[in-house]
Amino acid sequence: MMTTVGAQANCNVVGENATMLSKWNVGLTDRIITNRNNLNGIINNSTDKTEAKYLANFNALITFNSKINNYTVTDNDISFFRNNIIDLFKAELGQETQSDNNQGIGFLPFDLELSMLGLSGPRIYETYTIDETVLPEVYKNKIQFICAGVSHKIANNEWITTLNSICGPNYNDKPSKPMPAVNNLKTTNIVVKPDVISLNQTQKDNLHVLNKTLKEKGFKTVASRIAVAAVCGKETTLIPKSEISYSTTTVENIRKIFGNKISDLEDPEVEALKKDSNPALFFNHVYRNESGNRAGTDDGYTFRGRGFNQITSRGNYEAIKKFSGVDYITFPDKLNEVQGASNAAAWYFGEYTIYYLNKFYKQLGGTENFKDATNVEAAIKAAAWVNAGIGRSMDDDVVQQSMANALAWKNILENTYNSDSTLK
Repeated sequence: MMTTVGAQANCNVVGENATMLSKWNVGLTDRIITNRNNLNGIINNSTDKTEAKYLANFNALITFNSKINNYTVTDNDISFFRNNIIDLFKAELGQETQSDNNQGIGFLPFDLELSMLGLSGPRIYETYTIDETVLPEVYKNKIQFICAGVSHKIANNEWITTLNSICGPNYNDKPSKPMPAVNNLKTTNIVVKPDVISLNQTQKDNLHVLNKTLKEKGFKTVASRIAVAAVCGKETTLIPKSEISYSTTTVENIRKIFGNKISDLEDPEVEALKKDSNPALFFNHVYRNESGNRAGTDDGYTFRGRGFNQITSRGNYEAIKKFSGVDYITFPDKLNEVQGASNAAAWYFGEYTIYYLNKFYKQLGGTENFKDATNVEAAIKAAAWVNAGIGRSMDDDVVQQSMANALAWKNILENTYNSDSTLK
């Protein structure tokens, strides 16, 4: 029955956009029921509900990833977020199929349980692949398995490890054909900064440290390293620094930057908070729910934006500490040292947001993964997008402004790389 209904779907199951089975009947017409409505009218009218549920699931995945990266995930978190993430994978798999980037005919998601001799190391929501010779043709190069549970037992003098997994779309492989390139930046409400004319010696020296660190962390192409440098340039002009007071920023712009982080305040309250003689109050409020920040402390202020690309939150500083071996919790200002800022940028773009960078880069016209990028403009836009906020849509004014400001660094960085062979 599910297969029959799915094969007749119009591709808009609320929150999933599950297209897979609908391709069974491509080219066929139902002579009995030529048009299908749901209880609320035409199925396409569910688009708003679909997008709202997708965004909720997307934000849940971001929160869960943050907990994994900060080693704070619990059994309750796994139970709580499981359905959100499953629904998100279903939705993205449906979108990929609908846009013909994934062959959907006969593709049914399934669970996989593997038992093996004792194995330490697997973690919840890590991904892996299997020998594809055992899979039907339409699954090959299309899926990966996400670990949903790990259990161990000792019996008959043997240690047995069991992985319980669900399958999801594989974004690590090159798609069957490139996703369509997105149109140029919109111009409404966007103030494009003039191109940077030249780098001074300090900026050049900092770029060398950043470039070396990125190469060591697997950013294989000049385009991928230029993209990260462009975002660092538009954030801090390649000179690491701490996030400064917003006392002179308009309330309107503060709301654009921080969104729902200040939705609990009326405009006069925002005005008073930004001008308070104690700057810690503002940062403690807007970053109160950031990863790892402790209630009732100055963590929002202590772990405000630093480095090349303005990393915030105690949880992220802790993750960079584990990534680089440097104690940025005890000494947060070390992120404003050039090597510290480079470590932070390499972690943020190379580990923390790499899943979204790969996805956004391909959506913007790239055909390979971000660290192998060859399309400089698409790579810069993708890096600017994740830095502006993974949960924001591409049409968001903050994302558009971020892209425009980063692209202003494109020419000077390309010229610098072309004229200095040691950067390559």
